[in-house]
Amino acid sequence: MPRRPSDAPRATPTTSAIIPPPMAAYCSAGRAHRERFLPAVTAALEAFEGRLLAEQQEAEAIAELLYGAGRTELARR
Repeated sequence: MPRRPSDAPRATPTTSAIIPPPMAAYCSAGRAHRERFLPAVTAALEAFEGRLLAEQQEAEAIAELLYGAGRTELARR
């Protein structure tokens, strides 16, 4: 097994919780296995982005309602 360079980023509880196993495998496998892991990594990233977009739209809608109701401090959170 190749050694990881000492300056390589280390997984933390936060990163290991958000990086799905296929993506972690892709990162460690390198270019030799790109075709094998790329579809799973792409799907994971697209799903993650989709969830972020949905959350953003929901947050914007709630903020608009709060601004309309005069709750500006709460809307800014």
